[in-house]
Amino acid sequence: MTHQETSDNMIDYDLLEIASNLLKDPNWEVREQAALLIGALAIFYRARERFESVFGNLKQLLEDKVLRVREAVTYAFERLSINAHGQELIV
Repeated sequence: MTHQETSDNMIDYDLLEIASNLLKDPNWEVREQAALLIGALAIFYRARERFESVFGNLKQLLEDKVLRVREAVTYAFERLSINAHGQELIV
C-alpha cells in the first residue's frame, strides 16, 4: 500500500472529521495531535475537498491558551497553503 493509498483510506474513514471534533477536546495534547494530523492530511486534494467542516474548529485554536496547540494549528495552515487550491480555501 502506498502513502497515497493509506491517506485515501484515512480520508474515507472520516479521519479528518474525527480529528476536527477532537480539536474541541479539553486536553491540550489531544487538540495538538488533532491539529498535526489535519496538517498532515492537508496536502491531499481529497482531504482539502472536506476542509470546510474543519475550518471553524481550526481557526478557534489560533487563540488557544497553549502555545503548542497554536503552533500545531499554524502547521496545519502552512501545509494547506502549499498549493493554490489550499490557498483559495484559506481566503
